[in-house]
Amino acid sequence: MNEVQVSYLVVDWGSTNFRAFAMDNTNQLVESKEAPLGLLQVQDGKFAETLETLLAAWLTDYKTLPIFMAGMIGSLKGWVNVDYVQTPAGAHDLVKKAHRFALPWGPEAVILPCVCHNYEGDNYDVMRGEEVQIFGLANVLQMDDFNAILLGDT
Repeated sequence: MNEVQVSYLVVDWGSTNFRAFAMDNTNQLVESKEAPLGLLQVQDGKFAETLETLLAAWLTDYKTLPIFMAGMIGSLKGWVNVDYVQTPAGAHDLVKKAHRFALPWGPEAVILPCVCHNYEGDNYDVMRGEEVQIFGLANVLQMDDFNAILLGDT
């Protein structure tokens, strides 16, 4: 790990892949890790144990860091099913519906909800993890109105 102090971790945990990002206190990326270990390969719902193994092989100080997760980890097949946020939605809506809990080794974990858009009758489109990436991009590009445009408030 670099000499920069890591303040928190962001995890995008999908069906087939795991990605983690170590962030500093200015929200800058310090280091990242990828593994071909999606949540569908986690045996017997042992998400905490699997996460701990993945992080321990990468970071020595992971046990003190809060972790923010997105993707399929918040689905019925994931760690916990987090209800969707309906469009129109902004980043503040994701935060309000986030599932918060303590990890077995101490710090807080947050699983962010996904976004669901009803576009016709009983037809829906969903995003699982991509919405967090899009909100991050909007923040980097300083596009305050991007969230509403993208997520159905047009």
